Parts: sequence; structure tokens; C-alpha cells
Amino acid sequence: MSRLVAQCFVSAALGALCCAAVAAAQDQDEGGGEPWALSLTAQLAAEKRCDVQVTYFVRELPTKEGIVYSGRVRCIDGREFDFSQSKPHLKFDLKACEPAAC
Repeated sequence: MSRLVAQCFVSAALGALCCAAVAAAQDQDEGGGEPWALSLTAQLAAEKRCDVQVTYFVRELPTKEGIVYSGRVRCIDGREFDFSQSKPHLKFDLKACEPAAC
């Protein structure tokens, strides 16, 4: 009986570790709750009615004023947008990524 309990405990522990690893990978893909990613998510929701599924091709570009970000984001409904900043702490420029544009 104690062997069965030990196996159940090990299985539960492995399941919890797996779920934590998946959540960490998703956070990393989506900017990990960083201020720029939260700002981008809020701007997309307000302006484009986009619930962000994933952010990718993210580039950090250092400038004299700080770091600006650019990349691409996919909405849950399948739409994609290219985003970029001209200066830190400014709104993102959003461009719909359509077959002829990307």
C-alpha cells in the first residue's frame, strides 16, 4: 500500500512540475508580464479588439532614450499584427499583417 501511495505522490509531483514548465514557457513567449508586453496587450485590446495569444519575433533595440521593442503578435482569433515603437514609453505602431503586407 505504501508503494502505491509513493507512486501517486511522484506522479502528482511530476504533473505539477510539467504544468509549471508549460506556464513558464507561455510567460516567456508573451513577454513574461514585462511592462512593455502589458502595455502592448492593453493597446491591442483597446484599439484592435485583440486578445493576445502569442508574441513572437520580438526584438529589443537599444536607443539613447532606452530600449524600444518590435515584433509580431497573434490574436486568439488568428489575426496578426506587426508592432514597433519609435521611442520608449510611447504607444506602439500597429500594422495589420495581411498576406500581401507580410
